[in-house]
Amino acid sequence: MNNRQRGFSLVELLIAIAIAGILAAIAFPSFTQLRQNLQYREAARDVASALRDARARAISRNLEYKVVFEQVNRRYKMQEGNLSSNSGSWIDIKNWAIFPTEVNMNDTFTNETVTFKPNGRSDIAVAGAADTLSIRDSSSTRFTITVTPTGRVRIS
Repeated sequence: MNNRQRGFSLVELLIAIAIAGILAAIAFPSFTQLRQNLQYREAARDVASALRDARARAISRNLEYKVVFEQVNRRYKMQEGNLSSNSGSWIDIKNWAIFPTEVNMNDTFTNETVTFKPNGRSDIAVAGAADTLSIRDSSSTRFTITVTPTGRVRIS
């Protein structure tokens, strides 16, 4: 054995750090995109879950339930009616849920609400049509939540 110490030289260490920096710079945009996609997916799942929960409550409690959307404020909440049909008053069941800053929505819901009847059907103004809510970024739709007249909630 020789007396020379084994280890890394400063040049080898700098090259390794440079390679790691280049790899990190290449991976960062992909990581950022992945994080944004997860935010849009989570927002879509949360809305679909609230809609499904409102439908299930309407069926189990024999009362109307609705999910109210405020597109301008990017938020939604669930309310319970006082009757099984044509409720005159509504109470908040869940507080406002707010979308993350990057997430926008665009809906075709009548009066920005989806109402579920005790038979599980949704109260859609045009018979046979489906209402939709788009989870969007600033330029395009990421996910679409569809509510059919039968009350089915689907994410695409």
